[in-house]
Amino acid sequence: LRFIFQLRAMFALSSFFVFPLILLPGTCVCQLQLLWHDTMDDYPAHWASTGAGISASNDMTNCASSACVEIKGFVNSEDWLIRTTALPLIPNLHRFSSFLLQFDVTLANIESENACLVQYKYDTDATYSTLASLSSPDRKLRNETRSISLNGHNLNHSQVLYIKLETDGDSSSGNDYCYFDNVYLFGHVLENNIILRDTLDAASTTASSWVVSNTQSVAFLDSSAYCSSGGCAEIRGYGGLENAMSRAIAGIDEYFDIFVEFDVHLVDMEEENACQVLYRYAGDEFRLLWSMAGGNGDVSSLKNVVSIPLNPQHAKDANVLHLKLNNNGDSSSGGDFCYFDDIAVKGTLLNDTNRAQHLIDVYAQNNAHKAHVIIIGDIGGQDSAPYYTSHQVTTAAMLSTIAALYNISGFISLGDNIYNSGVRDEFDPRFVYTFENIYYHTNILHLPWFFTTGNHDYGLNITGQVEYSKHSERWNFPSLYYTKSWYFG
Repeated sequence: LRFIFQLRAMFALSSFFVFPLILLPGTCVCQLQLLWHDTMDDYPAHWASTGAGISASNDMTNCASSACVEIKGFVNSEDWLIRTTALPLIPNLHRFSSFLLQFDVTLANIESENACLVQYKYDTDATYSTLASLSSPDRKLRNETRSISLNGHNLNHSQVLYIKLETDGDSSSGNDYCYFDNVYLFGHVLENNIILRDTLDAASTTASSWVVSNTQSVAFLDSSAYCSSGGCAEIRGYGGLENAMSRAIAGIDEYFDIFVEFDVHLVDMEEENACQVLYRYAGDEFRLLWSMAGGNGDVSSLKNVVSIPLNPQHAKDANVLHLKLNNNGDSSSGGDFCYFDDIAVKGTLLNDTNRAQHLIDVYAQNNAHKAHVIIIGDIGGQDSAPYYTSHQVTTAAMLSTIAALYNISGFISLGDNIYNSGVRDEFDPRFVYTFENIYYHTNILHLPWFFTTGNHDYGLNITGQVEYSKHSERWNFPSLYYTKSWYFG
């Protein structure tokens, strides 16, 4: 199966590191996200250079570490290094108030008319802006920091940030030296605001805060061995009942990048049951946000952090978010337990700097001209009754959530469509039990699936999966070898 597409990769340049809060002159109290760090030991791997006067150095007198880069300053010559950073590859770029560059530099034989220069520009700028111009006397500077402004730059048009290290010297023999070491680029992350925090203790939770589906299922405890700290909310899973509690959070339209943090403890939960978190905005239906199934004994899942998708109704001024904590247990005696504790909803407060970017994000999400497909594998249930798994049920609900948010055009199955040995023929009831009756939600019911094979599909009769395409509008498997093309962008 071959796919033809244009795709802009959105992946992290590095791991997400959060540093302690710091206060810089003229900036907010922010967290720092490390975007990249270069020890300069192997500078040619990441930096373009003019070449002649630039070399690696092991001079411990001038390097801040065991090795650095030496830039000599020749008269009538440009002696510099440039590193580029692709802005579209930076995650959550719109959350930054600025960039921060940190570096070590040693000045050697630099006269008053010479300088070690650190400059930057965006690809939409005509010239470089100077961050640091360091002249005599000779000295060793460590942990120098400079802020790179985002103001005035439309980052939807700017694609590249350039960092330039230069020796502005005038020696005929290149005897003006700048030694650069340990260069870091950070993003200033706007501080997250706490929209809601609830310990779910009986003493601190009012009856009006949460709407309880039924008092038989939900109880607020002063203390329990299954609470993270103090009390928590106990939701018991009764078969035939809705076992849930929900609450509304107003004023949500003043925030973006919203996420929820919580603790949950699963006790006596079976594999087909799960503790779940759902959400909806005003005027919308509840959608599955997070789910953890039982079957692995009593489990504590602490400090969960789950991002809440952008409000698709934002343009219609829907400003209320609803959260639901749910236990889909089926015990006749309520013997399935979910203990929720320490829930917090956080987000970034909209301001004049980020509001325009946020509105662009809203438009992009709701843009009907974009095409998206979901690629998924191992959807094939199990080969004994009921021929599906609880994980399938959870996944199907999440697929419905994603399909509604991102205008999904279809699905690609990577194989193992029917566990454990495929089907007998095109009339095998496994198609109904394992596929049709599971992926039935409204938002995905009429979307096409395109199938490839896995090793488990070949056990019985692989031709049966191909022939079933004649009996289902959604199941598309015209041949064992075929081409389907989508065009993105």
